[in-house]
Amino acid sequence: MKIDVCSALYRGFKQKMKRVQIIFSFKFVLLIAVSLTVLHPLFSNPEETGVNSFSDSSLWKVDAALILEGAILLLYGVLGICGFVLIRNERGFRLGMMDLLLIGAFPLYILYVGNETYLGASDTFSIRAVPSAILTGNLDLRGFQRYGDSLPEWLVKVKGRILPTFPLGTALLALPHAGLAGFLSNGKVGPQLLMIREKHFAALISVASACLLFFAVRRRFGEAAAIATAILFATGTTLFTCASQATWSFTGEVFCICLALSLVLPESRSRGQIILAGLALGGAFLCRPTAVLILAVFIVLLYLQDKRDAYLFGCTAVFSVVSGMIFYYVLYDHPLGGWGVLNQATKRWHPNNWLAFLGNLVSPSRGILIYFPLLGCALLAVVLKRISLREYRNWFYGSLTIIGANYFLISLYGNWWGGWSIGPRLMTESAPFLALLTVPLFVQWIRLGWLRPLVLACFLFSVLTQYLGAYNPAAHSWNSQVDVDENQDILFSWKNSQLAASWIPGWDFQPPDSWNQTQSLK
Repeated sequence: MKIDVCSALYRGFKQKMKRVQIIFSFKFVLLIAVSLTVLHPLFSNPEETGVNSFSDSSLWKVDAALILEGAILLLYGVLGICGFVLIRNERGFRLGMMDLLLIGAFPLYILYVGNETYLGASDTFSIRAVPSAILTGNLDLRGFQRYGDSLPEWLVKVKGRILPTFPLGTALLALPHAGLAGFLSNGKVGPQLLMIREKHFAALISVASACLLFFAVRRRFGEAAAIATAILFATGTTLFTCASQATWSFTGEVFCICLALSLVLPESRSRGQIILAGLALGGAFLCRPTAVLILAVFIVLLYLQDKRDAYLFGCTAVFSVVSGMIFYYVLYDHPLGGWGVLNQATKRWHPNNWLAFLGNLVSPSRGILIYFPLLGCALLAVVLKRISLREYRNWFYGSLTIIGANYFLISLYGNWWGGWSIGPRLMTESAPFLALLTVPLFVQWIRLGWLRPLVLACFLFSVLTQYLGAYNPAAHSWNSQVDVDENQDILFSWKNSQLAASWIPGWDFQPPDSWNQTQSLK
């Protein structure tokens, strides 16, 4: 009898292992197909193939990617009905690495590039050429485009070289991507190809940021909360309309922040993880010097948990930041690089500009509360005691501090609306913390009671607003129609807002009489 039982158990185990191997093989083959689809733009050179439009679908293969993703979801549906996929493992998680890539990262990549539109600005014009310039052995952008004696704002002449005014961190992160692209395409690098590579890299690194935040939240607060938080972060913040669309300074900074969070947010962490997190925030500083504010809050949060971790993290982070400042000083004669040279003029800062404080909060074109109303929901839930912070307390108030510091700083800035962009672009470095602030809402969903419909409505509103911002051409053309840089008063108009341009079909700009009079005087 014992022999029969053991034999039956062995046969059952063998059959189960065979099913696991078959499923693994299916996933592996699909992963190869996904990788080839994602890498396809790196093999193409529009200068050689005759592609003259950035939105040429034959280059991005979005249609092919959608068909592939449909096949993946169909397979997962069939296997799910049979009970062969998304089964809890020993740690209680359902999503394995392959699952995350196939039904998480790949759809998000398609969403980011699916608009087939470049959503950049002058901030990214020079940065996109930096990786190729470095790979040629000379960080001088003169060879990529001819400039006269009068340089645009995004370029500066230092020691006889033409260098980007904006921080170099994101461009340095793009070096491996540029190297691989150059190796695979084996063609002449032109403006069109640089733009395509820029969007491709921005989409990939933004997908990586969302995955890193998912891992961070899952290890600390569970998988369900991690899925909701990652979706909100990836599709309901300006990670979608800003960081994933071009190589803004925020693109690399957010990646470095999410990498640091994935290492320090879990309660159990090694010394190696602490050191790597410190280096990551040093990288965030290279992308955008304002990251030192985030670094300071991280040190305090770690100090409240473990003093030794805080000291180790602080020393590593300070070392990496100082190294970055030395690098910038050698290159630009300024410890903050071209960004410091650009912003040292006092006319760029207006400490008494209360319209900026109001606009960054409730402007229908730039207000963080308008574009991310879940911020208000989280605060309301705490005030009404609908959620208990308990183990979330430190990170909740830490995230709130970072958001507040970012909001305060950009409200002091003369160009507080962020130029030609979509939504509150200058709040993008706070995007991971806006998402973290909502974790208690998802973990304690049942306790929310009557707040649940409001939270769900705000969630959907944020996601749809970002989607429309990226996919509705009227949202981006709004900048030129209202000439936002010359007419900041328009930022407080609901009828002529970027939000209205995004949501209202057939929206048409209707300038007020006072605006027309001002334009005629000009």
